[in-house]
Amino acid sequence: SRNPRRLEQLVRDLSDPMRDVRIAAIADLRQAQEDAVLALIKALANEERAAEHQAIQHALYRMDDVAIEPLLAAMQAPDEDLRRKAIEVLGLLKAREAGPHLIHPLYSEGSPDGVKLQAAYALKRIYGGVPDEVASLRFLARRVDRLTTGDLPRKADPEVNIELWL
Repeated sequence: SRNPRRLEQLVRDLSDPMRDVRIAAIADLRQAQEDAVLALIKALANEERAAEHQAIQHALYRMDDVAIEPLLAAMQAPDEDLRRKAIEVLGLLKAREAGPHLIHPLYSEGSPDGVKLQAAYALKRIYGGVPDEVASLRFLARRVDRLTTGDLPRKADPEVNIELWL
């Protein structure tokens, strides 16, 4: 179901003491795809639901690839805790598409230590190591070169537009 009230109940069910209820909630959330991911991220952003956050992160992990782009967008949130948790899930998913997005929080002077540490951990899970700053800048420069020559990260529509979650 993509009904917002139903999705909210499923998110609550992730913390139910009964294992069968939790498993059913994840199965139903997986059926709702992006709508479920958005409901999960909204709940993850709510500090009043901190006790549920671990279960919510697990559900985002179980959403697989459908969660990647919304989690990349969540990395731009002003909430440090949400950014850190989104990065953690991207690392658990071993989301290679997250690599370029993790370099900024890792090396930015303005990034909080917790975000930097989580970005390093995610890069290590995804690529097996953490590139130094110089290697990261080279990587990003090569990526920009590829993008400017038409090597797009995903297929464009007929008007050459690409949908992004940022």
